[in-house]
Amino acid sequence: MNFLQKAGFVLAMMLIPTLFTFTEPAQAQTGAEAPAVKPAERPDALQPRLLVKNAEQPVRLVSLAVRTEIQGGFAESSLEMIFHNPNGRILEGELEFPLSPGQEISGLALDIGGELRRGVPVAKARGQEVFDDIARRKVDPALLEATRGNAYRLRVYPLPARGQRRVVVRIMQPLAVEDGGLRYRLPLAMAEPLDSVTVEAEIVAPQGGVKAEAGNLGLTLEQAGTIFRGRAERRNISPEGWLDISLPAPQSPAPSVMAARWEDKLYFSAAAQLDLPNKARSLPKLATILWDASGSGRERNREAEFALLDSYFQAFGSGQARLIVLRDKAEPPLNVKIQNGDWAGLKTVVHELVYDGATNLKAWVPTADGREYLLFSDDWSNWGGAGKFPALKADQRLFAVNSAPTADYAALRSLAVRGTVIDLAHESAALAEAKLLQEGARVSLDRTALADAAEAVLGPDSVYLSSAEGRGGLIRLAGWVKRGGKAHKITVRVVFSDGSAKHFPTPLPAWDKTPEFEGEGAPLAARHWGRYAIAELEGDYRANKKAIARQGG
Repeated sequence: MNFLQKAGFVLAMMLIPTLFTFTEPAQAQTGAEAPAVKPAERPDALQPRLLVKNAEQPVRLVSLAVRTEIQGGFAESSLEMIFHNPNGRILEGELEFPLSPGQEISGLALDIGGELRRGVPVAKARGQEVFDDIARRKVDPALLEATRGNAYRLRVYPLPARGQRRVVVRIMQPLAVEDGGLRYRLPLAMAEPLDSVTVEAEIVAPQGGVKAEAGNLGLTLEQAGTIFRGRAERRNISPEGWLDISLPAPQSPAPSVMAARWEDKLYFSAAAQLDLPNKARSLPKLATILWDASGSGRERNREAEFALLDSYFQAFGSGQARLIVLRDKAEPPLNVKIQNGDWAGLKTVVHELVYDGATNLKAWVPTADGREYLLFSDDWSNWGGAGKFPALKADQRLFAVNSAPTADYAALRSLAVRGTVIDLAHESAALAEAKLLQEGARVSLDRTALADAAEAVLGPDSVYLSSAEGRGGLIRLAGWVKRGGKAHKITVRVVFSDGSAKHFPTPLPAWDKTPEFEGEGAPLAARHWGRYAIAELEGDYRANKKAIARQGG
């Protein structure tokens, strides 16, 4: 299934030689009403860069064309890049580009003889064999490899002497929920001027109210019914700012469902808005800080972590803090008294920690008196995945905090029991603070009516929803029903902070009233299901490697 492009898979063109490779994740290296929070701008995203060794003159990006399509709470963007090699000899380059959490590679194309050729998936075991065979035939191979976290590296060869090479990368992502609406952002800023920059956007928005801008490129939208389209094209310009698109979230808790029949299944994808009260959390009198001090911790943003803890202990007031330092093994717990939010003594201890050794996040034991755990880590664990993490009791919760540029977000989500992931690398400080200090709700699916003829899974960002995110955020789910299956609805169960629960039924479309998909690849609903299914397994990649392979085979 070519919509499951995650770690553990190789995508290769058997007759048309383009290859993607996705490798195993790298090892770690040697109460009261709360004020409404409008998230500030996210930290700047990292930019793609082409690395070329031994080039007398730099190989540069000369043209960028971006096309973004938004529908059903999701965006899929195509980035077409043209690179020019001014040198008098053939060169080889590596294009490095990090993605934000939630973004996924949904396609790759490379020009072969002036024509763009796309990749399709094969089993990982065949990947190197296919690549070697392509190289022996002296045809242009391309290798796309997942490195650390949500970062990728694309081998581009050849870069022809005094010639150009075109690369197209497709990226899929859910829209962010901000201040009661939906938002999409893509960085456009480039330090050097480009010969040409083109930005196109198409947004399906039944509620209207779409706003869009593209830095200094001058993007204007035109409306045709529920569809908004815009295009901007400039030459000899250094693009600035972001492609920034906002639109209203669904105004009703009733779910919006899109579906398509494909092969022998009906695939569906649904989104529903959840209202949550804007309420501050009641904090315990003992907070346990799990601090990953392994070698990879040197990449974390200590200033941002300390600022978050400043806010946390200010709200905490007086009580006890317990620090457990984790490397290849856990250090003995250190208990520190906190008085009126003053955690200066604990901060000094953490500030003086030395970051070295391996990561073993399972090397600690929860205590009976510990109700709240804050884990500061990128979760590049050397000692097994989340399945080995200590189990927490029903009255205990954990928030996972990352501040490194790249992290194993899938594993962090699985560790955040009755809590959430706080991403200081990509979220504003205001939003991070609100997610930690405001109440949220836990979401699950009732699968009892699905049996063997259907499957459904929540989106990875829908398992825990925070009241900090506007009106609560979107519940996203996707799945399939086999031909003749008896499932007619999926029930979503939401448990609120006070223990109360609500059930929201999501009706599924009938087989004979659902159109059959006739496009290339897979329908969007099927790609949503594939992404969610893999994300659920990736929390413990090593333990689920075979299951991930079965999903993607």
